[in-house]
Amino acid sequence: YKGKGEVTINDKTAAEYFSGNKTMLAEITDPLALVSKQKDFNVTIRVSGGGLAGQVDAIKLAIAWSTNRGTAKSPARRPRISSGERC
Repeated sequence: YKGKGEVTINDKTAAEYFSGNKTMLAEITDPLALVSKQKDFNVTIRVSGGGLAGQVDAIKLAIAWSTNRGTAKSPARRPRISSGERC
């Protein structure tokens, strides 16, 4: 389903959850930015523990994993991220 790029974390908007911290907000959408899909999906996350920095990393990993699995059924069609790029 086509989304609008909305990110919800624990029933709050991402901006509300991270108290407007622009660095954290930008960081959680890095995996989508790498494949130019920032506005193509709505993301809903449940996260707890680990502090905010740990939660940002967990969210990035979850989004990257989901994007990679959902982008294409065939490995040949998945976007390639070189080992030099960071998520």
